[in-house]
Amino acid sequence: MIRRVLRAHAAGAPLLALGLHLVGGVEWGSTASSVVWGWAFGALGLYVLVIWRRFVARALEGYPGEVPTGGVVVTGSVSSRVVLDFDAGTAEKAYGAGTPVVRWLYRLCFQAPFPYTANEAALETALHRRRVVGLLTKYWFGEDIVAPVLELRRLEGGRFALVTALVRGDAPRNLAGARALLTQLTQRFLESGLPVWQVADYNPRAVGNLIELPDGTFSMIDLESNLVTPFLPPRAIVRALRLGQFPSFDDVDVPRLRAYLKTHAAELETCLGTAQANALRAEVELLGEAQARWFASEPRWLPKLLRFAFRLIDVPSWIRGVQRLAGRGTSMGEGFVEEGLRTWVEEGHIDEAQSRDLERALANPEVALVLANLGAHLAITVPLRFPFGSLTRFAWTLGSRLAAEWRALRGRASAATARRVHTIPVMFATLLPSVGSAAYLLATPLRQNGVLEVITLDSALRRLPFGLHRRFHLVALMAWLATPKQAPAHWEHWSGLRAGLVSRLRVLGGLPRWYWVLLGANQLLLLAGAFWFYVLDRASPFEERGPVATLAAVQLLAASWCGISAYRSFWPASASRGRQERAGIFLWGISGMGLLAFAIDDYLTVHEHIGRWMVDHTHLWTPLTRNVDDFITLAYGVVGLAVLHLFRHEVMLHRSSSVLYLFGVVAAASMLLIDAYGRWLISVAEFPAQLLAVGLLFLAHLQRLREVRALNRSAPALVGGAAPQVSSAAEVQLTR
Repeated sequence: MIRRVLRAHAAGAPLLALGLHLVGGVEWGSTASSVVWGWAFGALGLYVLVIWRRFVARALEGYPGEVPTGGVVVTGSVSSRVVLDFDAGTAEKAYGAGTPVVRWLYRLCFQAPFPYTANEAALETALHRRRVVGLLTKYWFGEDIVAPVLELRRLEGGRFALVTALVRGDAPRNLAGARALLTQLTQRFLESGLPVWQVADYNPRAVGNLIELPDGTFSMIDLESNLVTPFLPPRAIVRALRLGQFPSFDDVDVPRLRAYLKTHAAELETCLGTAQANALRAEVELLGEAQARWFASEPRWLPKLLRFAFRLIDVPSWIRGVQRLAGRGTSMGEGFVEEGLRTWVEEGHIDEAQSRDLERALANPEVALVLANLGAHLAITVPLRFPFGSLTRFAWTLGSRLAAEWRALRGRASAATARRVHTIPVMFATLLPSVGSAAYLLATPLRQNGVLEVITLDSALRRLPFGLHRRFHLVALMAWLATPKQAPAHWEHWSGLRAGLVSRLRVLGGLPRWYWVLLGANQLLLLAGAFWFYVLDRASPFEERGPVATLAAVQLLAASWCGISAYRSFWPASASRGRQERAGIFLWGISGMGLLAFAIDDYLTVHEHIGRWMVDHTHLWTPLTRNVDDFITLAYGVVGLAVLHLFRHEVMLHRSSSVLYLFGVVAAASMLLIDAYGRWLISVAEFPAQLLAVGLLFLAHLQRLREVRALNRSAPALVGGAAPQVSSAAEVQLTR
């Protein structure tokens, strides 16, 4: 009868809609289609109600009216078949395919077949869950009220059956007592992290999971669910979402269960005894392992998607997580530096006496505070990736500074230490992806101890992926940075530059003549382009990707290849080189990479497009400049000056490659300034300065490559082997 009503309901919807369209002139896309959808959803609702009615009816089928004394009784639920063997005293529960609703609902939620049919890990989880609940009920109520599990039996066709001891009793007659027990169990299960559906009072099958014994007590015979359920108490829903266990299907919150056992450890020992308390802990671990295998065997996209969505709005978890991570900051930061100290002693970069001095420096309260915050940032960066990690680090530093200033404003403490630790440069450095986790290296207490700062930086770089620290020989640069240096006064640099100009020009006298031919050819091409432009009135030589731009790009790419090749060729025989020379080779490698990026940018006009986009969308313009992209041009200059300052010892050497590089840098700086600020006749000098800079930089990198290869040929036995270090006196002589 019900099926006929449903069919009539479904067939009547299109007929009614068609009648409205033909008789009443109703538009099909409006009212008629709404009628069809309304009837369709009505039919779906009726079908769901009918299925639920059948489920409730079957769920409430009672235990046999009279308890048999022998023989076999077959019973079951919507998805399982239970064989009660009264002679053997066992109850064998085997799951089949189940009703369509059971199968479809589980597959919709977890993209897998119903688990209790043939998923061995799921049934092992059920077995251990029963044992855990049995021991816990003995702790809660003084006796184990769960039917004891005997075995997990393998059946034909790859299916399994859960075999338990047969409980001889009847369906609950004392419904009030049964529901009172279920209410207690629900609260206990929620507190300990166990699934509550099978004992919840809103589950129509919950009372059917109990058997009333002749003495009026109850025993629990079923802890395995049939249906996936979203019906959980609010606090359980939040926990399930965080764990990726919503919707729920017999999912145990294992971390919460472990914490529950730890909190009640003393009471468990007293009530259960040491042996059973240890057995309970062991069963919880086995439960966790089996449940992990079960979940790993299924895609479970819906719970994962819901967990991801919930994490985006779960602000309390964010705060607690950051607090937990930051709480380990002090030990992590100190361990970070101590590990670096041990490594440097083992590798011979510092001796034991220097290591002890640095360890004493770690005891400084300001240094300890810096390392604590550094450790907190490192811990925050592990789970929180860009941009969440950057924003969290910035909020951490800003909040620490504001809190200190607020305490100082109220007269409770001084903000002097916070102003030296949580500085503005540190604050903005935290926003950088990845490297922002080491922003506290810029804090004043650490910068004042240069060696400690370098060791900390080296420890961070050793954690780079793909072995980049080893492959790029970064330890050589770090060891040089940690070496104390006596920098000459500012005026001595300029005095030495003026006095050494002639000697530097003499150094260039031994270069091949074709070097000068190349520089002259660059300028001749420029003159030809000028003639083409001014006399023939054609701008093609100076257009984007024209002859002048192409020539500059080709030479920059060649310079980039030479610089990178010189860097790579240097290291096989680097053991015979001094610490300062090993650091200086980094200039050529970094310069080669920078020229590669600059060549691509300049030839494809990347910075011009970025500049126009920035002005169009932000309406910001760099003051006193000519073009919208000049802020990028000036940024190149700032980065270049920072690199030159770091490796100034290499640039100022009386060596042909370094002299060419120095003159190339001067020409490049002139070109950048003319490009950004040149007016009228001064702007005409931009292209000559550009081609001169390009030619000089290409020749400098080429010459450095030739020098490295010549040194390698002069010491072939050192390639791939060890050699004594060049003395510091030799290094000093090299720089003169």
